[in-house]
Amino acid sequence: MILRDIWVTRLKVVKSYCLLFHNPDAHDRFLWLVITYILYVNPNTSVEEIEEVANSLRDVYPKGGERIMTLAEALRKEGMQKGMQKGMQKGMQKGRIEGKLEGSLNEKIKITKRLIKKGFSCEEIVEIADLSLDEVQKIAREINS
Repeated sequence: MILRDIWVTRLKVVKSYCLLFHNPDAHDRFLWLVITYILYVNPNTSVEEIEEVANSLRDVYPKGGERIMTLAEALRKEGMQKGMQKGMQKGMQKGRIEGKLEGSLNEKIKITKRLIKKGFSCEEIVEIADLSLDEVQKIAREINS
């Protein structure tokens, strides 16, 4: 309710300035620019608030309601795309980290197997391979079975 009142009040002032333009297209473009600016500086505006403002603007600026919804939809799509892009980047980063960890673990297991075959004790291997005693003993049982 408050956001709508602020929008309507400000756009009435802007519209009064627009009357100074003799060209209706310039008037329309200026209002569109103001609406775009307001949406960009208030990125947390909810869809419901935008719809409420759009409905109330029809009295002040008949094309405004449609324009706001068009712009809001464009901004929503842009936000979704940025969110998806960010999610994909985080997913790829997590995948790389997990891949490195898995590769590191596989390398430790290979080293452990070689050390077991060379006759090192489980306690020595724990110190060398940086694995737990349980993990080393499990690998030793697999090799010896």
